[in-house]
Amino acid sequence: EVRCCSDKDLKGGWTKVDSCAVWGASELGNPEDTKGCYHAETYSSAASICTSKGARLCTIDELLNDCTKWTGCNHDFDYVWSSSPVSDYYIGCGGQHTNCSNKKLAASPITTHEVRCCSDKDLKGGWTKVDSCAVWGASELGNPEDTKGCYHAE
Repeated sequence: EVRCCSDKDLKGGWTKVDSCAVWGASELGNPEDTKGCYHAETYSSAASICTSKGARLCTIDELLNDCTKWTGCNHDFDYVWSSSPVSDYYIGCGGQHTNCSNKKLAASPITTHEVRCCSDKDLKGGWTKVDSCAVWGASELGNPEDTKGCYHAE
């Protein structure tokens, strides 16, 4: 979804919350939507839409501080692109037949998760390769504190 911010009042539908320094808008003139909303856009597309309006993507803090609330399109209930880069890494489900609710998530590098390693070549001694994959993997990596040598929530 797309919601834009501006450091100045661009008039015509831009609103400002008293506690914030920016104006926000969600109804941005999409001719394919009756309210002019943009849904399901890529980051690049969202940034271009805001730039074309003389605005920018909002920062994550501006979004989380409700600086753009009630600006339309029901985006108060959606994930909206921000301009804030992330320094997270993806964590992925360890296998296809698991209880993971999401196949992948962004996680901060300081949170703890299990360890599974990959190698472009067979390192022998417990490394396995699935026929449909180009890499070998291992989870039993020699942790002396675990009976199988696994690292949990590291």
